[in-house]
Amino acid sequence: MENNELKEVLDNPRLARLGDAYVNFLLSLALTQVTGSPVGIKVSDKTLFEAAKKSGIRALLPRRMKRGQVANVVEALIVNSWLNKSFSIEDMIQILSKHLDNLPDAVAKLLDEVTKKGK
Repeated sequence: MENNELKEVLDNPRLARLGDAYVNFLLSLALTQVTGSPVGIKVSDKTLFEAAKKSGIRALLPRRMKRGQVANVVEALIVNSWLNKSFSIEDMIQILSKHLDNLPDAVAKLLDEVTKKGK
């Protein structure tokens, strides 16, 4: 990931708000596909923070950032990759679906892919 992409995400709180809804939607769709039954979830800041640590994103952020702020960055990065047409919803659901037994791992795998494609 390039520093300017990270700076753009950090400087745009509207991306995090959209990202919050988008990440909840993505994981709900992935769980619905895997279980075959409609599922709607709210992804916790704790889950997103753990995903940021596992993916290495946390290490790129200022140390003073709180868990909720780190979660916002994760959400913003994910939705930003969709807005930039780097990944489709289907691509993201496919990545998430392979790791749904552990939500932080699933989100970390998606973050890995999102940040690789940004390079």
